[in-house]
Amino acid sequence: MAESIAEFVALVSEDHLPDGLETLVVLTFVKPDGDHSYCSRYDFLQHPVFTGIQTLTKEAHEMLRAARAIYIDGYVFDELPSSIVAPALKQAQRAGASVFFDPGPRGSTGQKGPGCTALTAMLDIADVVLLTEEEALAVTGMAKPSAAARAVLERPQGRAQWVVVKLGRAGSWLFTTSQALYQPAFQVEAKDSVGCGDSMAAAMVLGFIHSGCPAATLTLANAVGGVTAMGAGAGRNVARHQQVAVLLQRGIDQADHSGPSASDCQAALDLMSLSGAQGP
Repeated sequence: MAESIAEFVALVSEDHLPDGLETLVVLTFVKPDGDHSYCSRYDFLQHPVFTGIQTLTKEAHEMLRAARAIYIDGYVFDELPSSIVAPALKQAQRAGASVFFDPGPRGSTGQKGPGCTALTAMLDIADVVLLTEEEALAVTGMAKPSAAARAVLERPQGRAQWVVVKLGRAGSWLFTTSQALYQPAFQVEAKDSVGCGDSMAAAMVLGFIHSGCPAATLTLANAVGGVTAMGAGAGRNVARHQQVAVLLQRGIDQADHSGPSASDCQAALDLMSLSGAQGP
């Protein structure tokens, strides 16, 4: 393991990017408690990396205009300046798309310079903002989830309708301008939390654009995150349709005070049917 880490550090310390046939190599460190952190060559480069790009391609603009939802995380701004990303997202919104923003670890590191500009722009643009407790504090300066959500929802130039604060094993909150909804997590045997946030985001997108029901959406997001936590790593190990359905059905059949209600599990199961997912 030590040799692998040493080789990786040497790799990310190089001052060139992989050629066009390679994707970014990211090393994920998982702690015994399931928490994790990432390291990649982008951590050693000046951001944004692709400063030579002045505009998106015609094909990219066409895809954005045709999209119903666009998910953006903070790592996008390691690659592209906000002066390119923000106008493209606004154009997509004018065409009817909803924008979802999860700053991720960059919510903590992007507090000055270009990172701050990008973060500010996204908090104003996004229709839905997803945060962990730590990110909520870093982004808003507010320790309580309700106060952090209010700071986002009440931004003078903002348009956020939902703010989600993820609590890990304790569940999650969903805030609107008129509602604060808490949903407990499903009790699962978790291996690690890698990929849980991105998996939950997929459920939030589905619920927001198809039903707009906060309770069903948050319950489904917790179920997807819980199933993902049962596997090791992300990639092909994230939650599968059938696994989520089984967990929700268990919530219907064996509902108790420590988990989501049977009615919310049923609503989440009904919502999942709108995804059109096939296979396992």
